[in-house]
Amino acid sequence: MSMKRKLFLIMVVLFCIVILVVSILFFISSFSKDNKQEEAIRTDKEAIINRFPNIGDFEKCYWKSGVMGSGGRWVPGPSDYWMKGFIEIDAVKVKYYIEKYDMKVLDENLQISFIPENYDNTISKWFYSKEFNDFKKPPSILGNFYIDSANNMIYFEVVIS
Repeated sequence: MSMKRKLFLIMVVLFCIVILVVSILFFISSFSKDNKQEEAIRTDKEAIINRFPNIGDFEKCYWKSGVMGSGGRWVPGPSDYWMKGFIEIDAVKVKYYIEKYDMKVLDENLQISFIPENYDNTISKWFYSKEFNDFKKPPSILGNFYIDSANNMIYFEVVIS
């Protein structure tokens, strides 16, 4: 084999190795980026009222949201996002909702994703009914609404497209 041919083959192999290493680094970097930002607890009522018009009047809310999936430079980002939160209501409304919608006590404790200030999750008593859930959220939104009668809170976990 001639010297030129050996040099050409070495150059081709080196070029392929460089391309392979760069591709692997790019691939790894796209997965290692933490696209999940630390979601801040939000307290603005407008976002809740706009998405859940049947929620009615309430004093305070505490909620978080984020995008589902990760998206990336080369792939379009996700269009779905999640919301989880608490809506503070008075004890009269809690009793009204439980009676009107024939809500049943849940046997297990909910696995809530965050706890707002002044919330005692050790005393929670959770209620749920499909009728209450279907009334509070539009049909296009997936998820559930629960009532904590001990803390006078509505808790929700939803996915919005």
